Amino acid sequence: MALRHYLLTGRINYMGKNFCRKYLSVIIVLFPLFISGCFVKDFGNTLTHSVKGDYYLSSKKYRAGQESFREEVRENPQSASANYYYGRFLLQNGKAKNSLKYFNKSCLINENKAEYYFWRAMAFADLGQNKNEAADYRRALKRDPRYLQALTYLGHNLFERKKYSEALPFYSRAIAIWPKSPVALYNRAFILKKLHRIPEEELAWQEYLRFHANGDLGKEATDNLNLLRNYSFRNYYLGARTVTVARIRWQPFSAVLTAEGLQSLQSIGEISSRMDGAVLQVVTYQKNNLSLAKQRALSIKRYLLKKFPALSRGKVKLSWFATPQYIKVRGRRLRIDESVNFFTTRD
Repeated sequence: MALRHYLLTGRINYMGKNFCRKYLSVIIVLFPLFISGCFVKDFGNTLTHSVKGDYYLSSKKYRAGQESFREEVRENPQSASANYYYGRFLLQNGKAKNSLKYFNKSCLINENKAEYYFWRAMAFADLGQNKNEAADYRRALKRDPRYLQALTYLGHNLFERKKYSEALPFYSRAIAIWPKSPVALYNRAFILKKLHRIPEEELAWQEYLRFHANGDLGKEATDNLNLLRNYSFRNYYLGARTVTVARIRWQPFSAVLTAEGLQSLQSIGEISSRMDGAVLQVVTYQKNNLSLAKQRALSIKRYLLKKFPALSRGKVKLSWFATPQYIKVRGRRLRIDESVNFFTTRD
């Protein structure tokens, strides 16, 4: 629902360089057809409506946009673009039922515009008409198979209706277009979890976390990954904050941090160095090798003190053990034979 609200704010627009390039190319290609006065008028109206409509949407002047396009529809009742934008502003202003009349007309006048069907689907979504909503996303995709929002929202629609197997390919297609899509990546992993496709689920959580480790969903994704006994990402509790980072990794049989390990340690240091009155506790675990556990603890401390002077004067405390670490995730006790733990205490 949060993403639907985001789209309704009018953030999708075609202004700026892409807009100019798009319409300039159309003008050049279609110039020979401008002999038809009717064509010129229709094309000019569509161009004017797009510029004006996107301006009102991007500047969030929804009431003014509604008033302007009400007049446009009165003057040009057979204009698909006027009806479409009037529907957009009615929908934005909480009048989803009223907007359907104008979306219906825009789709009837010009049945080839994918975005007309997409926004009618959004009106159906607002009215709780899930089947009509899904049907219009499919109509939009028939006209534009790479329509990212339609792919994502059809995935949402099917996901909410627990049609997980049907939703999955639409999220996958959305990811193919936008590999960092947070909602598509997260929901793909969640669906694979629901379907008990464990090897794919594991890969999907890692892919989500590679781009979006921060925040509550990053924490949830890490818990799901850890429950699969994959500890490539870990949650650490620094004061009241949960910090999710890639696992601290080492060169084999050594206390030399890898590049990935250094990056994660950088994040831990940046956060803990800004915490007044806090002591960062570093605990290393190496099953049956106390010497290596100690060397790794000292290696972490040297790096932190070098990079973050604010952590000097007793702000970093070390412990090391020749045993596994045991963590609890959603009530389950999990064992990690080689691990680093971070947490904070007060002075």
